[in-house]
This record gives sequence, C-alpha cells and structure tokens, in this order.
Amino acid sequence: MIYNWNIIGHEKQLLALEHDIASDNLSHAYLLCGPSHVGKYTVAKKLASILQCENNFCGVCPTCIQIRKGSHIDTMEYENNHEPIKIGDIREIIARSNMCSQSRYKIVILQSIARMTPEAANAFLKTLEEPYPRTVFIMTAGFAKDVLPTIASRSRLMKFHLFSSDFLANKMRELYPESDEETISQVEIVAWEDRSSH
Repeated sequence: MIYNWNIIGHEKQLLALEHDIASDNLSHAYLLCGPSHVGKYTVAKKLASILQCENNFCGVCPTCIQIRKGSHIDTMEYENNHEPIKIGDIREIIARSNMCSQSRYKIVILQSIARMTPEAANAFLKTLEEPYPRTVFIMTAGFAKDVLPTIASRSRLMKFHLFSSDFLANKMRELYPESDEETISQVEIVAWEDRSSH
C-alpha cells in the first residue's frame, strides 16, 4: 500500500483506489456499496484526505484535521441523518461545486444516496453527466440496486463486504501482537454484533 489507510481488510478496494490515483485515472464519481458497519464512509473520508493533503496523507496537517472534523472548505459532507436528500441539497452541492476551489479538488461525500428523492436524483444525474473539473463525488449505498441506475452507471462501483470475527481477530493478532486475548475477543464481539444486525 502507498498510503497508511489504517483499515483492516478491503485491501482489493484500497489498492484499486491507489491505482486510480497513481495512474491519474481518478473517476469523477465513486459508488461504495455494501452492508452497514463495513467502513464505506471511513474509506470515503480517508480517500478525501488522500486527495486533498499535500503531504502524502500525513494525517496531522490542517487539511487532514479539517476533513476528519468535517470542516474542510472544499470537502462537502452529507452524512446520513435519516432524512431524504432533497432538490435543495443538490442545488447547494451544485452551487458550492461551482465556486473557486482553494484546494486540489472539490470533493462531495454523500452517505446513503438511496435517500435521494426522485427530483433530487434527476438533478444530481445532470451534474454527474457534466461534472465540474477536479470535482470528485464519493457516495455510499447499501446496494447498487437501491441507486438510480443512471447514477450507478456513471460511477465507479466498488463493493465492500462483511468480514468474519475470526478474520478480524487474526488481523488484530498480526497487526498488534502485543494485544491480549481479552482485547481481541472484544473485536470478535463487535464483528458478531455488526454482522447480526443485517
């Protein structure tokens, strides 16, 4: 890996993202699909930091800190507040995307885009068809079928999956050999709870 994602699993997806960056083949839209609690939104935030940070995703510069806190001027975040994404939200995204950028990119992170109303989805589709230069949309959804097909087809689809508690526990032992088994067992419990909730 080029970057320290600090994420357990999803190596295939992370390597694909790194390849897009290294080969200057970045998509204007990514759709990260998979069950809840697998880290899609975490990947989206870290990808935004990698793209915006001028210090090789250092994690400590003002840009990285602002993105982590959700206050970076050119990185717009729309977390899942369990409310529909309406046409007004899309108009705000379009207006902010069209402003002069102070950063490398204008990045829009949209969590759970299946929340979009039909009117909002159609307006958003027009933006995806004619994206502004150096604007990247990073979207998450449970399943690609939950997203308007024309939006999904204009995005680079990346599928994420749940991991077994055994996989996570073994990764923890590999990465943190000094950890005691009680700590490892807590990881197993969390993994089981996440898996059982779907």
